Amino acid sequence: MPPELAFIDPLLKVLEILAIIGGVVAAVTRMAQTSTKVEATLNRQNEILETQSTQIDELKNETKKVGEVLTVLAVQKNQIDRLEEDVRDLKHGRGYVLPAPIGP
Repeated sequence: MPPELAFIDPLLKVLEILAIIGGVVAAVTRMAQTSTKVEATLNRQNEILETQSTQIDELKNETKKVGEVLTVLAVQKNQIDRLEEDVRDLKHGRGYVLPAPIGP
């Protein structure tokens, strides 16, 4: 290399170092931005999970109430079935029937 261009070699090395440092700074900045976005997304997902957990608990309670209503309905159905059977028996003359009152 000619002596008048001797200053270019150190200048190129300085530029190379600055380029490497710039690349590292850009990468770190990008990672920090990505980390912030991921953290925000995770926080939002946690909020959604808490809401869903509450909704699931409410659904469980409602399901228990439906089960209780179905139990009451089943008992009532059995009672109605027995009453219908009693009425059928009485229509056919089976079972205890009070005699009609005589006179006024």
